[in-house]
Amino acid sequence: MFKYSSLEIDELLKGEGAVEPESIRMLSGDSLTDKEVLKLLTKSVIRNSDAPFIDFYVFEDVVHALNDLDVDTSGIEGAEPEHIWYALQEIKKIRPDYKIGYEVAQYITYFFREAGLIFLPPEFSDPEDNPNLSLVMQKSNEDNLVDNGDILSMQAIHYLKIMEYIKSKN
Repeated sequence: MFKYSSLEIDELLKGEGAVEPESIRMLSGDSLTDKEVLKLLTKSVIRNSDAPFIDFYVFEDVVHALNDLDVDTSGIEGAEPEHIWYALQEIKKIRPDYKIGYEVAQYITYFFREAGLIFLPPEFSDPEDNPNLSLVMQKSNEDNLVDNGDILSMQAIHYLKIMEYIKSKN
């Protein structure tokens, strides 16, 4: 059994070829869980493929893996806005120059709208295409933010919940 070597695993994942879970297991022994192995493989896919940016099935699996959720490749499960937001931040760290394709953009927009949100993550859209985000962020900074029924207050509360989730992941 080999001792875990994060340097060796990092080098393996930075290569351009396909990486098998068994290769990671060989280097790590039993020190990594299945979800940790999947997360490492997901980061390799982000680094070496455009699939997560053009195929919404792949994007959804990436979102779930980066959020340490179970990944079900048999169909569409959907994703919560906080999971998408966090995944986009993680993707940007791995591949700052990524570009979201039309299909994935529709997927992201759909699940944000389905949750009743009128804003999108900044990593996803330009500020001029996402004017509500700055309004919601500004409202979320108010000292006495309460849900008094107005849409901006409700959106600010949703935004703060997303930020709290992301904070818990870091």
